[in-house]
Amino acid sequence: MLSVKDSEISLVNNVELKNDAVKSFLKSYEEKIYNYIKEGNKSFKYIQGQLPHSFFKNAIKSLENELKIYNLTQHPSFVGGIVINDFLRFNASVDNFIITYENPLAEKWLNSNVNYMDVVDVFSKLALRAIIKNDINIVFIRIYDSTLIKFRQINLGASKPRYELK
Repeated sequence: MLSVKDSEISLVNNVELKNDAVKSFLKSYEEKIYNYIKEGNKSFKYIQGQLPHSFFKNAIKSLENELKIYNLTQHPSFVGGIVINDFLRFNASVDNFIITYENPLAEKWLNSNVNYMDVVDVFSKLALRAIIKNDINIVFIRIYDSTLIKFRQINLGASKPRYELK
């Protein structure tokens, strides 16, 4: 969890996710991804490339008034702009969640290599150069694996592997 208070940054790792609404959303989101890709019955290099741009927004739409969840999948070079344009508006009075995908799942999710430390680094650099007016709490949801989404490589030995869901 990342906390910003009076422009001071603190980071606590390995915090257990206790919000049942978020846990429920993540389970539902995982099932929606699996069903969408399975129904498409296509091979893929990265899962994210198979999902429509609005997939996450549609999945979270019914909860956006209750939960502040951001799906961080952009390239690390865009994280600074995302922090300035989106995350600085976060408020400590509300739970804010950022989903990141970590290896081994990230290898098949996307190819941007963005992770939670990119956000922490930007906040740290920003706090050195500016006054951050809002107190902010961000819980990172670092997804490493899935109980439902399992992969099978369909072009064994290829330099650019392609996968399908089992």
